[in-house]
Amino acid sequence: MPPRAQQRVHLHYRGAEGNATQRDVYVYGLAYRAGAWYAVGHCHLRRELRWFRLDRVATVTALPKGFGRPEDFDVLGFLVRSIANLPRAHTVVVTLVTTQERALQAVFIEPGKLQQVGQHVQLSAQADDLAWVAHELARLPFAFKVMKPMALRHEVHALGLALVDRAGHGADPSRSFRSSRCVSGLPQIEPVPREVER
Repeated sequence: MPPRAQQRVHLHYRGAEGNATQRDVYVYGLAYRAGAWYAVGHCHLRRELRWFRLDRVATVTALPKGFGRPEDFDVLGFLVRSIANLPRAHTVVVTLVTTQERALQAVFIEPGKLQQVGQHVQLSAQADDLAWVAHELARLPFAFKVMKPMALRHEVHALGLALVDRAGHGADPSRSFRSSRCVSGLPQIEPVPREVER
């Protein structure tokens, strides 16, 4: 099927929890995000816009029915907003000692919201992996204070101890970070978001 044929497709899809469904979809476009490819379009089963991770699509069948793609539809923008609204395990609040402009340039934690609060900037985000958030905070070129959760403070503290330990004389480079999980290095990519089937 040509990539812009705008044909309705029938998907056999398996969600993150393993539940299998069959759906007819108008696919408006594909987008790459956080290490995975997604199809975005109108799902006739749910009767609304949805996104589908391609590695969870078992089969695709083109149907003899076309559709019109909405003009100026932002596939990546819709995907980013949808992922940002997924429920996560932890609510994170961090005060950044910087300006809004510098924060926008330096912060890559998603989903996250930056808001000017007095002389500082507040980062509010949802996260599943607090060790990853600690690594991202450690990359920032300005000071910060973790307001919540307390578990994130522990992760940042453990990461700081590990970095000091590794930078010390005679440190064993093979030693792992002393954290709630064994982390072998500083990741530079986002974790793939979990899908919530509705």
